[in-house]
Amino acid sequence: MSARDLAKWLIRPYVQRGDSMESLRLGSMGFAGTQGDVHIHLDHIFVERLGPWNTGTPCNVRFRLADVYAEVQSECRTGVIQGSLFDGGAA
Repeated sequence: MSARDLAKWLIRPYVQRGDSMESLRLGSMGFAGTQGDVHIHLDHIFVERLGPWNTGTPCNVRFRLADVYAEVQSECRTGVIQGSLFDGGAA
């Protein structure tokens, strides 16, 4: 899973449910687990690590929430999952 995939994974259920981008932004949600560490802060989704905390890979990247939200919305509408630009199958 790439960092962008993890960012999309975090918000996908909420986008599918119909939550607005503003509600996600204000909710400041996050997740830390076997997939990695990812959270929303203001207008960005920050991915700090991919994989488990003790063996994962630090990555410290951020994506604009608006960009990721639009991408997930499009995927939900079309049923086509877009690959990340740098996704070669390994994270």
